[in-house]
Amino acid sequence: MRYYYPYQGSQTSNMLGSIQGVLALQLASQMMTSPTNGTGAYSQELLERFVPGFGTFHSIILNHVGIDITLAVSWIALSLAAATGIRWIWIRMYPFVLNTCTCMVCIPSNDRLNKEVLSYMSSQIIEKHGTRALAAVSAGTGDAQAVHVNHHHHRGGRRRQFNNFQDQNEEEDLDERMPAISYFPAVGTQWFWFENWPFIFEREGNTDYKFSAYVEVPTGNEPLIIRCLGRNPELLKKFLHHCKEMSKISEESKTPIYSQGTRIDHYDPNSLWNGPQLVLNRPIDTVELDDQVKENLVNDITEYLKPETKEFYALNGIPYRRGYLFHGPPGTGKSSFCRAIAGRFRLELYMLSLASRAIDEQVLIRMFESLPNKCIVLLEDVDSAGIVREDNSNKAKDKTNDAVPPPAPPPPGYMFTPIVQEDTKPRITLSTLLNVIDGSAAKEGRILVMTTNTPEALDKALIRPGRVDKQILFPPMSRRGAARIFTRMLSHGKERDDIAKLGEAFAARLPDGQITPAEIQGFLLDHRNAPETAVKNAEKWSLALLEAKELGKNVIELDDTSESGQD
Repeated sequence: MRYYYPYQGSQTSNMLGSIQGVLALQLASQMMTSPTNGTGAYSQELLERFVPGFGTFHSIILNHVGIDITLAVSWIALSLAAATGIRWIWIRMYPFVLNTCTCMVCIPSNDRLNKEVLSYMSSQIIEKHGTRALAAVSAGTGDAQAVHVNHHHHRGGRRRQFNNFQDQNEEEDLDERMPAISYFPAVGTQWFWFENWPFIFEREGNTDYKFSAYVEVPTGNEPLIIRCLGRNPELLKKFLHHCKEMSKISEESKTPIYSQGTRIDHYDPNSLWNGPQLVLNRPIDTVELDDQVKENLVNDITEYLKPETKEFYALNGIPYRRGYLFHGPPGTGKSSFCRAIAGRFRLELYMLSLASRAIDEQVLIRMFESLPNKCIVLLEDVDSAGIVREDNSNKAKDKTNDAVPPPAPPPPGYMFTPIVQEDTKPRITLSTLLNVIDGSAAKEGRILVMTTNTPEALDKALIRPGRVDKQILFPPMSRRGAARIFTRMLSHGKERDDIAKLGEAFAARLPDGQITPAEIQGFLLDHRNAPETAVKNAEKWSLALLEAKELGKNVIELDDTSESGQD
């Protein structure tokens, strides 16, 4: 593999190269036409004219070594002239050869296929065959955040011998905390082979970001151009399909999760969503919910994703969309179950909080427009976003403006300026939200999941049939569910039957339907090495937890007599 940069390099270096080439050509042409054919006094005179100091250097070599270097330098001049001519012809002919002898495909920077091709180039070309021009980033940033590559073997260096198991654990923990290095193609042109056929990978750079006069630093948002020799684009299509298949294989056990952009630029579509962040699939069985409710929901999504269902929607003029409302107290697994079904059906998950100050109506419209046809969109805590009808929003703003006077200017010499109260008008109105969900221009094929702690606070228009097809209650944990969590979390390395019996005893000491799965999970994590202690402390802990809830406290006060579950 090799890199070729036809247009890179500073103007100074290009000018110097051109001058050297011209001088070499002039010198070679005069030598070829000289009567001595590159030897003798005439050649020495020409070399002295074009190479200052040649006469002195020639005399020193001739007197001390006894070698006449005139012929050698003449051949060097001829070689430089030939190289200059070949380079000049190559630079002029290269675009013509590319346009006439290759076919090409362009991939925009904000398309997922861009990252899939980068992933293939990183894992199959750079890692296996190597190249001398690389872009290196820490894992989890830049290109490495978006593409699917194993990073653990890039840490480099030979692992040292360990004196004991504890030292080995400390070393492995240090490796996990230190980000690995991921390698990707640099900006430029790279030749590679796919199915015994030459391909060209081009990564276009941005001239605004240059590390030096010769090398451009990739930012992760560059368009890609793939070329192959020949006029038939079928090989290009086959290569792109292969990249997608490789990406699917690498995502078999992972869920791509996108979150809203932190620094959204209205003119940059790549800033709308961050990600994807690849996380391991969460089994649906690890989310505690009534088995019948869980099974019905999974079957409903399975039926929706079938091709015949899409055809049925089209024949009956029904927009091909599906909506769910997950409601229940905090910590009951609403968002976790959404992530679990995304992994189960191998769909991308897009997480969005409407309460974010970085999102306004125009940004929200563009974010929904950029969604793929099949994905899951999670709107978290829609009840806390303050979305109201537009007429109520204007009344609230007028009332706020009348009630809060503008702050007085600070006194002379005062170091701090007073804090100006922000506009309390919601940045997103209900009509805009409804339009992006199921308006006439809304995309079809996606699954919308809204979560809320207080469904009664939502506007009826938001959860009407057609926008929300099913409402799922996530209640606090029952005793049966508590026993299942206990058995699942604490049975590793132990007899499952014995842990199941302890789980029944643990659940019997808890109040039924008053504690959330997240609270039980946090308690069991503190006793993961001591299940008997967890059973013993369960009643005290649950009573203290309920008392703190009744008093509105965030801190649970336990007696000092409670035993710790950590060894």
